[in-house]
Amino acid sequence: MVRQVMYLSIIALVLGAASSQAALVHHWKLDENTAAGAAAAADSVGGLSGTIQGAQSVAGKSGNALSFDGADDVMTILNFVPPQQGTIVFWINPALARSKERILGAGGDYEVWLRNNGELK
Repeated sequence: MVRQVMYLSIIALVLGAASSQAALVHHWKLDENTAAGAAAAADSVGGLSGTIQGAQSVAGKSGNALSFDGADDVMTILNFVPPQQGTIVFWINPALARSKERILGAGGDYEVWLRNNGELK
């Protein structure tokens, strides 16, 4: 059985500045059309586009989305340096996870895991 983790719309990274003002520093919509040959996920704010490997375009809740098979589909962002503080926002379909799925990670600095009960850790 093939498992899929679907990113429905966006991954956004927001950092808080010293003056308590938040600023959007990266935004990947993940709505690229891989069927038409798209292989890069555009960062519309920070300029760090990601390379899409294996993910397929599907209909999302609002426009296109990318579906990752949970085995070897990834989006790789070279030269991404994890921030010291900030907020990461993303939409996923948690109903499709098996026991434990790595959703997001940056080196060994931080990771986000999804469990099959819908819990993010």
